[in-house]
Amino acid sequence: MYRKNVTLAELEAIGQQQLLSLPTNAELNVEIMANGVLLGNGELVQMNDTLGVEIHEWLSESGNGE
Repeated sequence: MYRKNVTLAELEAIGQQQLLSLPTNAELNVEIMANGVLLGNGELVQMNDTLGVEIHEWLSESGNGE
C-alpha cells in the first residue's frame, strides 16, 4: 500500500489546480489516518464530477480490526 505523508504546512502550500502524484493503482488502497493512527481503509471512487473515498473497513480502537 502506497503512503504519502505530508505536513499541514505542505498541504497549505498546495495551490488550486496542483496535483499530488500517486503511483499506478494507488486509488485501490487508501488508508484513512488521523494523528498517525490508522482508522480504516478504502478506495478512491468518482461520483459524478467529484472524487471520494469508498470506505471498505473501519478498524477498532486497537487498530487491528478486533
